[in-house]
Amino acid sequence: MKVAVTYTRTADNRPLVVLDGGPFNGVELTLERLHMLVRQLDDAAFIAERRPVNGRHFIPATTEFTI
Repeated sequence: MKVAVTYTRTADNRPLVVLDGGPFNGVELTLERLHMLVRQLDDAAFIAERRPVNGRHFIPATTEFTI
């Protein structure tokens, strides 16, 4: 998956990152929200690594997060 990252600024001259490609379509994130997204994705990977994936009692799970 390829994601383009554009580094720009907000109207009040704060850093702004724009993500384009993959699941992102022009997503604009301030640094605070970008850090929050990173933490949430890292948490999702941590949970996925520890969930059982074998056996007949396997049940898929879904979580949501807001950034």
